[in-house]
Amino acid sequence: MLRVLHSWLRRPKVEVKRGDRYRRRLDSGLTATATVLDVRPDLSGLAHVLFTVAIEGSFESSSSTRILALRSFADAFREQVA
Repeated sequence: MLRVLHSWLRRPKVEVKRGDRYRRRLDSGLTATATVLDVRPDLSGLAHVLFTVAIEGSFESSSSTRILALRSFADAFREQVA
């Protein structure tokens, strides 16, 4: 338990800013591209990312707006798109 907590606390700081784009491969083989709309703290001070996500690679493309805690966003979308 302490080992998990220690590794979680030692994670590098994540810098995500408005306009950044990130991509991840879904299990289905499709690609999800996230565009950051805003980064702001919640009432307890925990940073959250507001973003749109577009699913590409199928006959139909879809897009929606979502919000995730900064760390969860960084874990899910690891590849930054230029």
